[in-house]
Amino acid sequence: MKILFIILFSMVFSVLFLSLGSANKLIAPSINVDTLKAQIEITILSNGVERYARVYDKVKAGDKFQIHIKGEANYFVWIIYSNKKSTYVLSDTTIKAGIFITLPLSNKYYEFDGNDPQENLFVFLAVNHLVQKSFNKLINQDLLKYIKEKSEQSKCNICESGEPLININGNLRAVTLNDHQLTKYLGINYLIKEYQFNVKK
Repeated sequence: MKILFIILFSMVFSVLFLSLGSANKLIAPSINVDTLKAQIEITILSNGVERYARVYDKVKAGDKFQIHIKGEANYFVWIIYSNKKSTYVLSDTTIKAGIFITLPLSNKYYEFDGNDPQENLFVFLAVNHLVQKSFNKLINQDLLKYIKEKSEQSKCNICESGEPLININGNLRAVTLNDHQLTKYLGINYLIKEYQFNVKK
């Protein structure tokens, strides 16, 4: 009788174990998910004073800006400019893990032209270059829609404290740190950080 009980118990245990194993396989994700982490900052130069940009900011036509990025891995990077009339890729490059880069390069600046009261910038990071195909075939509103969709998927969130940019590249002046909290961001599959600027002529 005891032997029969042991055999039955072993069979039940084996069935339960196999069932749990199958359930775990179903629960486990079937695709690889990439987590991207990077510090992204924009500095604005206005009337000789340089400051960190806020996500929603006010600037004047003619103000200049630079984009600073430091990723925790090697990433492909696209800077996308958008206003009411057009959306296009302003710059595309790659970054190496742990290295700050500044765009544009060589101590140059982008500039707010003031032709539209609102100018948007997207900093788009990915682990592969396949997204470039979409950038090449989409323009204006279709491109903006694509970026917004990817942004929703990436769920960009603040991750942790970042590093000050002063003297990182040797070309930053006295940036006031008190008006901005340096942060790193995290995204799933993509990391897309959006900035909106109200431009006054």
